[in-house]
Amino acid sequence: MTVSTSPDQLASGLRVDLASMTRQLLECAVGAEIGLFAPQRSQPPATCRRLCLEPDGEDNARGPCAMIERLLTGDPEFSGDETGGCELGHDTALHALREAGEWVLLLAPRREEPQERDSGPSARLHAAGHLWEQCRKWIEENTGLAGEVLRSYEQLNVLFDVTQQICKAQEAPQIKLFLIHRLAETFQCDWACCLSPKDGVLWWCPDKSEERRQTIQVIEERCGDLIQEVREQQVVKVSNRPMSGDSIWPSLLLAPLSDQEGAVDILVFGRRPPKPDFLSGDMLMIDSVLNHARHVIANLRLTERLRTMSLESVRAFSSAIDKKDRYTSGHSGRVGFLSRLIGQELGLSAEELQDLEWGGILHDVGKIGIHEDILCKPGRLTPEEFAMIQQHSMMSHEITAPIQALAPIRDIVLFHHETPDGTGYPAGLKGDEIPLLASVVHVADTFDALTTSRSYRSKFSLEKALEIMHKDSGTKLDGRLVEALETAFQAFRLSQPDRFAKLFPHIEEEQS
Repeated sequence: MTVSTSPDQLASGLRVDLASMTRQLLECAVGAEIGLFAPQRSQPPATCRRLCLEPDGEDNARGPCAMIERLLTGDPEFSGDETGGCELGHDTALHALREAGEWVLLLAPRREEPQERDSGPSARLHAAGHLWEQCRKWIEENTGLAGEVLRSYEQLNVLFDVTQQICKAQEAPQIKLFLIHRLAETFQCDWACCLSPKDGVLWWCPDKSEERRQTIQVIEERCGDLIQEVREQQVVKVSNRPMSGDSIWPSLLLAPLSDQEGAVDILVFGRRPPKPDFLSGDMLMIDSVLNHARHVIANLRLTERLRTMSLESVRAFSSAIDKKDRYTSGHSGRVGFLSRLIGQELGLSAEELQDLEWGGILHDVGKIGIHEDILCKPGRLTPEEFAMIQQHSMMSHEITAPIQALAPIRDIVLFHHETPDGTGYPAGLKGDEIPLLASVVHVADTFDALTTSRSYRSKFSLEKALEIMHKDSGTKLDGRLVEALETAFQAFRLSQPDRFAKLFPHIEEEQS
């Protein structure tokens, strides 16, 4: 739920409505028609509009009287009270609202009977003027308050959206960047940053890097004690003291963002003049959002720790298979990594990426039941031996079936040798019948098998392996996934050369 109209627009509309209501109430209270004239708008009394200003025929085309003419043209010299009459015999009285730059015109209807002295137009003028002044002040005060309430309502809507969005984040730095961006926009900041011992300085601002560096330097020099206080006491602080230089703005809000590991980041929000200083309401609202963010980040850390523990257990389990064949040492881990890499290139969800990694690591777990003589045989397998090898996908499924946490990867380990043309195993699935994640692992498995040496052949070069895979696209392999593998693999190789050399030393040696 969001506010579609700005608080200033709503407050302005509220002010106009209240002014109109006040005018109607005053007309009843003082027994006369009231007109309001101002530089930007004019509302003559209804009788004046009907008889003189908005005639419905040639006979009534009188035009404005001298007094209304002065008001419509905005006479700057008038600043007091006047009484008089119009050509039709109505009594008139004029009162200037000096503070508001407006004029109130009182039109008293003509009366046949004598009027008491205190009920004439002058007396009613003063009564109306006094009431109008009081009502005008009340209107200004309450529309100002209404504007604040509406602004707070808009902020609450945005902050509700912020809390909803951070729950969808997968990593702590992603949450921090989102927080400083949205909170800075919501609270009309000119810049914001996160001073993090782990992640460095995260920025949201339009400034150049040199200006950012100078800003951080001034913050640390001038607000070092305040930063330390925020970090130690875990409270939000505001600094509205002017600071030297034009590169830093005097109004700063500093807020802590801690996690269960004891690390405390400092979120800093800055405003340039003439924007107002940060107030206690800003502190409370930002603190409430960050309090929610702290719990989300803590849960993310816990989830990541559990994921790491589970992944290490899965890797330890799969290493038992790799050790049975020295030629496939590290194969399961690389297939898991490559499967995740392809999934990222495809834009799959975080859950699917985890399933791919685990499925890739455990895709050959069923080989633990196959004798080493067959796994490590240097020559060509007999039909009987090949049939036994083909059983490993069924055995992998049986091994993972009792483990509820591995339920999402059962189809991966079962169908990762199915092919688009239907000649794969164990079920002979083809095309769209094959689960996507199983096809991804099949491509990753094939790539690693081709680029590493086996007991029965030497490895292929990277170029030759990709050539073979492209040739088999559409029959043995999903062509779209082969393209995704090549794109993602080359990007990884260029962007993270050190990690690439560690994971794929056999390919690194070939390329160097």
